[in-house]
Amino acid sequence: MKGDTNIEFILSAGVFLIVVAFLSFHILSFVPIFHSESRANILKSKTFQVSEMLIMSTGSPQNWDESEVTINDMKKIGLTVGEDYVLDKNKIDKLQNWCNNYYRTVINLSNLDYRMSLIINMTDIDGNSIMLCAPEGISYKNKNWIYRFAIIDEDDNGIVDENDKIVKLKISVF
Repeated sequence: MKGDTNIEFILSAGVFLIVVAFLSFHILSFVPIFHSESRANILKSKTFQVSEMLIMSTGSPQNWDESEVTINDMKKIGLTVGEDYVLDKNKIDKLQNWCNNYYRTVINLSNLDYRMSLIINMTDIDGNSIMLCAPEGISYKNKNWIYRFAIIDEDDNGIVDENDKIVKLKISVF
């Protein structure tokens, strides 16, 4: 009788340990999934923040499209003329130049971590490229994209009229 109690205890302790081990491994297997989903959500959030900054801000300084303003004078990039969703053609051209020559500085001005990269692809409604800011040799597959629409003030009068162009911005932070 005394030996039976020990066997029952050992069996019940063994079953308990197997159940605890199974549940522990099962729960721990979800940690990488949650981590990758969390990372993807952070990147989507950053992408949205950059898109908001571009189409709803003039930047700092506000007149950074003027020729005497250099990238070293910049605090924040914004493409508007002062009205949300209305973009300044001169700022777009200057940003394209800076992306080609000072890509890492553009990343810093976009309030992104130094380990992150950015793609800004601006096209007109017909798909003709207006601006592309991206690191060289990067694949466009498997990226989280945010699509935004805005208007370029083509005649530089600060008023939306029939001379202006609707554009699509395709933005990704990775």
